[in-house]
Parts: sequence; structure tokens; C-alpha cells
Amino acid sequence: MVNVMPENDESTEITLKNMVIKAFPAKFLEEFIRQMDEMYESCWQKISSDADLNQRPAEYLLGYYRRSLAETVIERIAPVHGIKVRRHCPRRGGTDHCRIWLGAFQLQVCHVSSPDGFPKGSLDRAEASKDNDDYISQMDMLKEVTPPADNSLFGVIIHSNLGAQKDVLGSIKIGFPNSDNTSWVEAPICLREVLDIHRMKANRTENPQETAHKDEVVWKKKPTKDKERKAG
Repeated sequence: MVNVMPENDESTEITLKNMVIKAFPAKFLEEFIRQMDEMYESCWQKISSDADLNQRPAEYLLGYYRRSLAETVIERIAPVHGIKVRRHCPRRGGTDHCRIWLGAFQLQVCHVSSPDGFPKGSLDRAEASKDNDDYISQMDMLKEVTPPADNSLFGVIIHSNLGAQKDVLGSIKIGFPNSDNTSWVEAPICLREVLDIHRMKANRTENPQETAHKDEVVWKKKPTKDKERKAG
């Protein structure tokens, strides 16, 4: 499968991870992750402190409230960074939701129960991801891959709480469903890791002399005959 381990951010190899790094502005990722952190904390505090709700109804309501706040975060900050957001209504009916349109990607946001968890079945997501397998499989077989058309690859930004702590954002990643919408085509890509790569690139750009100094090879001088005699 396609390599999603941390890789050289200067690589020109076409992989999903490199495509995500290139597509997502660092400033957007920074603001998005920060606000999602804050949203998790405030969301659970508001739900759990409502005296009119018992524990089980509060936990039931949490999922809907969290989804609404996550979509609000995206709809407010994405346009500021030049990212298009649209409301999408499933053809077969159901609740509409927001999708990010960014380069080759069309992305939806969804809470999952574990860091690499797969969302519940959805005919709408299955239809949207039908072209994923064909293109992503080319990355494994071909050395040169034609860049995908805009918005042709469907992905899901998955977020989950930290263990049993409902008020703490544990992980936030992007996964790409297979054509049957039954599992990920490859392991989801961590957005915090993508942001770290952006920061490392920015740091090297701002401090080129320091980076060059770290990469400089220092050759040891061969001892002179006098020094060899003294050492002997």
C-alpha cells in the first residue's frame, strides 16, 4: 500500500500524505486544530452541566451537538484561508452537512470512537468514495501518476476524544474510504503531523544558515608528525 509513514517533506513523490501536505495551508490547520481542541472542552462542559439532562440523554445529545459545533468551526474559518465550503444534501435524503472542497479533495468531518476508527455506514459516503480505489491503486503500480481532477478524491476528517475523556480531543486525521465504504484505503493521515511538517519547513526557510550549518560536514585534520610523536 501507499507509504504514510513520516517522510521527507521535500519529496515530490505523489502520495496521499504529500498531497495533503501540499493542499492544506498551515495557518488553516493551526487554527482548525486549536478550535477543535477548545470545542471539545466547551461542548462537554455545556452538555454535562445542563441540570435538565440525565447522564444517558446527555451522552446521546453530545454527538449531535459536537457535530454541529465541528461544522460551525469549519464554516467559519475555512473561507478565511481561501478554502471553499459547501452544504451537501444526500441524494437519497437525510440531514445535510458541510464539505470542504480543496484541490483534489472533497472532505467531510465525522467523529469516530477510536483514533483510526471508521465511520458508520453511509450510502452517501459510499457513492462519494467510489473513485478512490482506482486512483490510489495507481500510486502503488505506476512510477508517474497523473494528478487527480479537482474534488475527485473523497476523504473524511475523523476526530475522536482521548480515551474516556469526552472533553479532550485525542486525535484528528484524514482517512480515505475504499470504494465499498467499508474500510480505509490506507491508514489515516494525522493532521497534527502534517502541521508539524509545515512548521519544520517554515523554520528551515526562516533560518537557512542555521540549517546549512547543521548539515555541514566537519572533516577531522590529520595529525602532524610532531603531534604524533607527542602522542606516542
